[in-house]
Amino acid sequence: MEELGVVVMGCSGLTTPVLLRKTCPFLENRWSSLKSNFEYRCFLLTSNSELLTMNLLSRIPSWLKNKYLLAITVFLIWMFFFDDRDIITTHFRHTSELKELQQSKTYYEEQIASTKKELVQLKSNAATIEKYAREKYLMKRENEDLFIIVHE
Repeated sequence: MEELGVVVMGCSGLTTPVLLRKTCPFLENRWSSLKSNFEYRCFLLTSNSELLTMNLLSRIPSWLKNKYLLAITVFLIWMFFFDDRDIITTHFRHTSELKELQQSKTYYEEQIASTKKELVQLKSNAATIEKYAREKYLMKRENEDLFIIVHE
């Protein structure tokens, strides 16, 4: 591991610009802005990529580095999108179930209406009672033979 240089800002009397010009041209351009802003930072440079990584990490807001906030965010994303009972899938599942139940409700309402009509006809006419008993319950009179034909 090759050490390029150590920069300590805010300390009086250091001749670090000369060291930086020789070792890291990336910092040479930033030296004037660092010096004018009186930033107090210490860099141990092993490569330019570490400096870039440190620069990128320093730009991330501190509230995004909070481990509790990250854990809660990951948990909520998991619960909303990836869980078996997530909100999106559950919503679509419930709407499809609601449509199926409404269709079955209309079917059963139609069946109830037709059954009520049959009941009214059975109460009013004796011939209808005999027809209903022969068709639904396969009943016959004593002197009749009943032949059942099954279509395959």
